[in-house]
Amino acid sequence: MTGNKNRKKRRQLRRCITELVNLAREIVPTVEVRELPPYEDEDVVLEIRVPEGFEEQVEEALSERRFEMLMNEGVFISLQVIPDAELTAVERREK
Repeated sequence: MTGNKNRKKRRQLRRCITELVNLAREIVPTVEVRELPPYEDEDVVLEIRVPEGFEEQVEEALSERRFEMLMNEGVFISLQVIPDAELTAVERREK
């Protein structure tokens, strides 16, 4: 039974991550996202790189939804929204 619970939790976490990434891309299509290991009690840490000037907008939208996920589904995702001077709002230069 534990194996089924773990698989269900992983699927739920993957769905929540996908939803947050899609929400970020609705605001800025060029965001870059990396999944980092949890620091403490989180299920995952998402590092989200956005063009300079979009940090607050993206963080507000994702934080609200992330809180709902925690309260309703028990999924704890930590966010790090980081400005990236190399990203533009329309396209990303090849690095």
